[in-house]
Amino acid sequence: MAVAKGWQRQPRNGRGQVVYTNGSFELIVVPGRDSTSRYGDDLLKYQLEHERELDPYRASSWTTSQNLRLIEVGGRSMAEGTFTWDSAGGTELYVRNLAMLVGNRYHVVQVRGPDAERDQVDRLFEQASGSYTPK
Repeated sequence: MAVAKGWQRQPRNGRGQVVYTNGSFELIVVPGRDSTSRYGDDLLKYQLEHERELDPYRASSWTTSQNLRLIEVGGRSMAEGTFTWDSAGGTELYVRNLAMLVGNRYHVVQVRGPDAERDQVDRLFEQASGSYTPK
C-alpha cells in the first residue's frame, strides 16, 4: 500500500490494526482480521453493525453516514461509506471507510481526519484504498 512520506507506522495492535499517523490524520488498515464464518458475507451489514473500526461511530451521540454503497470490481466485493462522529476529545471527525471481502476474510482501509479537512481525507483515502493489495 502506498503511504506518503512523513507518516508514522505503528506495529499491528491487539485489535489486528496497522495504524499510520500524520498530524491529525490517521490511516487504519486491517488485513483480514474478521471472517465470514463469524459475521456472514453481507458487506454493508458487517460495516454498519460489526466492523470494530466503526465502533466510535456507533457509540457517538452525534453521527452521520453518507454514500454507503456496494462495489463489485474484478470479482472483488467491497462496501464503502463516509462517516462523521465526535471524537472522545470533542473534535468532529470525517472518516472514509472501505471494507472488502477477500476469500472469507474482511479487510478494512479507513482514513480519519478533522471534519474541516474533508478534501485532504478524501485524497488520502483514494491513495490508500487504491493501492491496498490484500495478501
